[in-house]
Amino acid sequence: MANLTVIEGDAYFTVKLQDYTAVEKDQVVLDCELSKDVDVMWYHNEAEIKASKMVSIKAEGKRRTLVIKRVGDKDKGQYVCDCGTDKTTATLHIEARHIKVVRPMYGVEVFDGETARFEVELSEDDVHGQWKLNGEILSPSADTEIVEDGAKHTLVLYNCRVPQTGEVAFSAANAKCSANLKVKELPVSFITPLADLHVYEKDEAKFELEVSREPKSFRWLKGSQELSNDEKFELLVEGKRHTLIVKSARYEDEAKYMFEAEDKRTSGKLVIKGIRLEFIRPIKDVTVKERETAEFSVELSHEKIPVVWYKNDVRLHPSKVVHMSEEGKVHTLAFKEVTLDDTSMIRVEALGKTSEAMLTILEGDLYFTVRLQNYTAVEKDQVILSCELSKAAGEVRWFKDGNEIFLSKNVLVQSDGRKRWLVIRKATKANMGLYTCDCGTDKTTADLNIEGKPAAIGTLLSPSEPEPEPPLSVPPLSSITVCPCE
Repeated sequence: MANLTVIEGDAYFTVKLQDYTAVEKDQVVLDCELSKDVDVMWYHNEAEIKASKMVSIKAEGKRRTLVIKRVGDKDKGQYVCDCGTDKTTATLHIEARHIKVVRPMYGVEVFDGETARFEVELSEDDVHGQWKLNGEILSPSADTEIVEDGAKHTLVLYNCRVPQTGEVAFSAANAKCSANLKVKELPVSFITPLADLHVYEKDEAKFELEVSREPKSFRWLKGSQELSNDEKFELLVEGKRHTLIVKSARYEDEAKYMFEAEDKRTSGKLVIKGIRLEFIRPIKDVTVKERETAEFSVELSHEKIPVVWYKNDVRLHPSKVVHMSEEGKVHTLAFKEVTLDDTSMIRVEALGKTSEAMLTILEGDLYFTVRLQNYTAVEKDQVILSCELSKAAGEVRWFKDGNEIFLSKNVLVQSDGRKRWLVIRKATKANMGLYTCDCGTDKTTADLNIEGKPAAIGTLLSPSEPEPEPPLSVPPLSSITVCPCE
């Protein structure tokens, strides 16, 4: 009789792992069973698996279990349980959850430079999405903002440009939706429109404007005539600024000029003014002595232009001492016999333009500003011959018929400031003659004629009674004859 002896062999798997298909976020349990209780190692795609917050490894008797919580796409692949003398494998397939779009996004239409906003709401709040614009994946940047707030996904596009017009697409797992983005060009507007121009004949006229953006089409017009670069007109473009230059403007260039940009337009009138007056030779400062002639002259760029002269802002008019003349383009102002009081600022005006100069009068030799005057007096009247000097400090000498007059009881000489008087207290025929007052650098003369005094009835004096002398009164004099002066 023989005995059968069974020796315990190596451990092996009596229940092997099975392939499994799970849905994303599900919990997956992979289990197997050994022939005897031994330690095992778990592998995922040949990488050893260690227990973690999301993965737990269990051993209960001969049963071995791997639990994966909330599986994701990264968890798919081949799993192996190895006991050293045997191993078992299984493949884990992960299917995406069926995500639904609860609230789709809608098309957006904005103007160039504005902000576009797209929003999508999903059925799940833990799904990451992807945004695309015209097929290109979008990432956060200065002009692109991507926000995930639970189930709501938002795309914000700042400073949109016309070339971005196209399809905006969103996808998350198996959920997809799209909408159109339309970026429109801003309508052309004029930041600086045209304005009327007033220029002098033969000057350059320059129309300038600025548009809000570069227009697709534009043109300049004079009336209804389209303009182009030629000898008369120059058209310039510098970014958003447009310029039309009218060279050497003439009266025939007067018109309404218009700039058209797409469907917008602006206009301005060109007005030609007569002349551009200039002072070819302005007036200059003049310094002269008293009694001399001071002359100012100005040369204009054009003939037959009226001018106005001013002395210390007071308008001048022709007179005995003020002379004005015009010869072609030259205008002249002359002051005759100037005095110290004539020192002043002289100004000339012509068509709104002015030129100024200083008139300075220097103190000159002594002279008579008021001269003696011829006079006829009645015999026995008191006669006063008066004159006036240019300065108070001045000595004079009096002459009659070329002979110097010496003071006497009947002839007196007086002065007051610049005034000088010769007083004949009681005129007689002997006082007739040519009287001269001489200051050394000037003299003045006058003829004095004495007429007989008619006798009045009842007023004749007795031959033995002397006639009383009239009292002297200089000036004023109430009962004497005064020689008038200028």
